[in-house]
Amino acid sequence: MRVLVLVMLLVACRGSKTEPKPTTGSAVKPGSGSAVAADPWTVDAGAVAPKAPETPEQRKKRAEAALARADAIQPKLAKLRGLPFDHPVPTAYQTTDEFKAFLSREIKKELPPEKSAKLSTAFLHLGLLQKQIDLATAYEQTMASQAAAYYDPAAKKFFMVMVPDSDILLDTITAHELTHGLQDQRFDLTKYMAVKPPLDDDAQVSRQFIVEGDATFTMFLYMAAEATKSDAVQAMMLKVLRGQIEQFAQMDLAAYGEMMKQQASSFNDIDPDLKKSMEAIGELPAMVVGPMLDSYMKGALVVLTAYDKGGWKAVDELYKNPPTSSEQVLHPATKLYPKRE
Repeated sequence: MRVLVLVMLLVACRGSKTEPKPTTGSAVKPGSGSAVAADPWTVDAGAVAPKAPETPEQRKKRAEAALARADAIQPKLAKLRGLPFDHPVPTAYQTTDEFKAFLSREIKKELPPEKSAKLSTAFLHLGLLQKQIDLATAYEQTMASQAAAYYDPAAKKFFMVMVPDSDILLDTITAHELTHGLQDQRFDLTKYMAVKPPLDDDAQVSRQFIVEGDATFTMFLYMAAEATKSDAVQAMMLKVLRGQIEQFAQMDLAAYGEMMKQQASSFNDIDPDLKKSMEAIGELPAMVVGPMLDSYMKGALVVLTAYDKGGWKAVDELYKNPPTSSEQVLHPATKLYPKRE
């Protein structure tokens, strides 16, 4: 699909106070002389008095306020990523119903009923599904429940869908999707994800790892930069991020699901849509949600591996000379580097 989704897992990681424990270092907290743990995305989830339910108008107003900050985030992101924006990325707020309608149209294009039924039967026969399902509906439900925001390369626009009750989380989402906008401006995502010539599914998966992994890694850098009040990639920052990325990349779907449930219950005040999506992730079809989740965290590990080899120049090279198989991106240290399998 041309919709590039930010799953709520990434937002939940930012507030994580449960296992896996973050790799820690030390940094001086701005405005103080004391050293604090250098976990750049820990958020204090202390007791907060419950709030009255938010109206659609209030939610839209908060979303628009968050999107208004995108212009200030872009130059910081460009410096961290080592690439300039050609122009500001257009943004818009989209209701859940509007997003679901968009998803339905897109999925029907790529997975019409006859193809959906045949693939579902094949996956059941192979043991990838436990029962016959409507595959198109499963994809639609998965993306609808897990998407906080998305960038649409066809519209050249970033859409915010869910609106967590935290400016930090909203800016984190924005940083991820703006990175997709930057990728599109510099590398043409429609061409990269490629329809012409047709790519097989495995090659498409490998490219999705690069696109989502780059956005996730850059988002984490942005989070760390905001926490440390530095807009430069530092060795300490990378050390902390490496530990986090490696730990999350090793988690299986069951562990992800359990972590999300713990996160959802640990906050006294949480956006209802966010809570629902966090709790549902472990119940989604593994063959549908697994590859999508892997493209974020395991993809971030691919990009980190490339960055270790040659900085942003090596990451950019993955767009000019893409990986060709999921084997390469699942084992970047041996199958992608130093020589491609």
